[in-house]
Amino acid sequence: MGGRLAIPFIGSYNASKFALEAMSDALRMETRPFGVRVILIEPGGVRTNFNAAANQHGQQHTTNTNSPYYRFLVPFMRFIGQIEGMSSAPERVSAVILRALTTRNPRARYIATPDARVMLAVMLRMSDGMRDAMWSRMLGLKA
Repeated sequence: MGGRLAIPFIGSYNASKFALEAMSDALRMETRPFGVRVILIEPGGVRTNFNAAANQHGQQHTTNTNSPYYRFLVPFMRFIGQIEGMSSAPERVSAVILRALTTRNPRARYIATPDARVMLAVMLRMSDGMRDAMWSRMLGLKA
C-alpha cells in the first residue's frame, strides 16, 4: 500500500515502496518469457515491532515543542495510532502469500489486509487535489 499512496512525513518510506512496485512490475514482464512469475504482496498495516520502533522515533520529534514540525507531527502520530488499531495479524498476510504462491494463475498483486483494501479503494479514486486537501485538513498542513 505504501507504494501506491504518498503520505506526509513518511515520503522516504513511500519512495522505497514505490520503487519496489516499479521494480516488481518491470521484473514481472521481463521474466515472463522464462516462466518466472513475480507477485507483489501489498500488506497494509500489520501488527509487528516495526510500528513500535516507528512510534518511538516519532515520539522523539513530537516532544520537542520548539520544532517547526511539532504542530503537524502531533496529529500525524494520532493518525498512526488510529491506523495501528486497524492493523492485521501477521498470519493474515501469511495466508495471502500462501494463496498467491499456490494458485495456478496468480494475480500480479495482492492487497493483503482490510485496511489497505479500504484505503486504496477510497484514496486512489480521489484526485491529487482532493488527497492533498484531505491530508491538509487532517494534519493542519495549510499554507
